[in-house]
Amino acid sequence: PSVTVRPPLATSPPAIVGTGEEGQTFTAASGTWDGTAPFEFAHQWQRCDAQGETCADIAGATGSSYTVAPDDVGATVRLAVTASGPGGELRALSEPSDTVLAIPEPHPRFKQQWPYAAGVAELLSSSEDQELEPATIAIVDSGIDAGRPDFGGRVIEQVNVSSREGNQPGDGNGHGTAVASVAAGEAEGYTGAAPGARLVAVEALDDQGVAYLSDVIAAADWIYLNRTRLNIRVANFSLHGTNVASFVSDPLDRAVERLWLSGVVVVAAAGNYAVNGEESFVPFAPGNDPFVLTVGATDTRGSFTQRDDVAAPWSAWGYTRDGFAKPELGAPGRYIAAAVSADTKLARERPERIVEPGYMQLSGTSLAAPVVAGTAANLLAAHPEWSPEQ
Repeated sequence: PSVTVRPPLATSPPAIVGTGEEGQTFTAASGTWDGTAPFEFAHQWQRCDAQGETCADIAGATGSSYTVAPDDVGATVRLAVTASGPGGELRALSEPSDTVLAIPEPHPRFKQQWPYAAGVAELLSSSEDQELEPATIAIVDSGIDAGRPDFGGRVIEQVNVSSREGNQPGDGNGHGTAVASVAAGEAEGYTGAAPGARLVAVEALDDQGVAYLSDVIAAADWIYLNRTRLNIRVANFSLHGTNVASFVSDPLDRAVERLWLSGVVVVAAAGNYAVNGEESFVPFAPGNDPFVLTVGATDTRGSFTQRDDVAAPWSAWGYTRDGFAKPELGAPGRYIAAAVSADTKLARERPERIVEPGYMQLSGTSLAAPVVAGTAANLLAAHPEWSPEQ
């Protein structure tokens, strides 16, 4: 019997995988094809106008990937795939990419991408010439190494409310210093969200990073009693309980609600207990509370733009026991370089994460929450009359 040779037919078009940002790499997906096999595929990348029209071949761009060039900024990119087989050849076109963005002009304060993706760099640049009275952020954590140059003498008070045996004053764990540096560090290259904000270290976690629930409640109560004296407008809780809680009756929830209702923006980490991005629920205080900004972690995926950001697969999300959807916000929390002193538990246990002396790369909603806390402090400096709801 005779065999009919069929020409190539694109049953689904080619596609571009990647982020439209200068310096990022696009990868070709050749689409799916019908017809008589085998097929050979040839790729040609094209530069189009901002509307995805008026396209022209990019010289030499014939590989299965393409590094986005400065000439592409403001334009779009399209992929042409030619399939060749026994029955002939056919060319198919992808949809154009989003308009290609330029890399932000680098600022010496930031050598990480998260401040650009979170809008921190833009916000700080816009307020550089303004004389604003900085708000104070209370960091409820393992303490702060206040002598580090990251904080420039802005740690205006330290209090230890931990009742656990063997805990030493100061940050023997390292977690609190890392959180504080993301919220309000000022070191060149490692600047945090609010480098002008004042800080108060409220030590509730011990050197092992563990706290009694009563100590965290004591921390919230201390902030409430001292909020006016120290101008505390933001309280960061990069921690959570271990028992399923209802905001109606849980004592920690009641303590942070009192802060919120007295004018203190309470920011809490959602937690890192999701699995493969699946819904985990958010059942623990204080992140379960409706009077709290609960923060999940995003992954910037190595770019400056938010276009390709995704929720980190371990970032907790879902409903609370009382039916509230959490978190309210996401912020960069993956591969964040933060200040951690060498003689701390974190530095000793994870030496492979040290990126240079005094700084470690960490991930978690604990790092995402202070991005929001610092941003809240910046907004309150510009708008001191704002309530937590605003």
